[in-house]
Amino acid sequence: MYAYVNDPVNAFDLDGKKAWTLGDVVNVADNVSSGLGVAALFGCGFCGILSAVLSVGVGAYKLTYPCL
Repeated sequence: MYAYVNDPVNAFDLDGKKAWTLGDVVNVADNVSSGLGVAALFGCGFCGILSAVLSVGVGAYKLTYPCL
């Protein structure tokens, strides 16, 4: 049987028990916004609007909490 080692240096969640923080959610929203921006380049107007809304929200969060 294989057991995962703890990884305190790189802070990887190897056992899957770490809860998501607001910063994690913001990072996911930032990545989704980038993907939607690329989709908007190919003609998806709704994707462009959604990307802009997510970008404004992520930017506002990062300005409020700059140490993310």
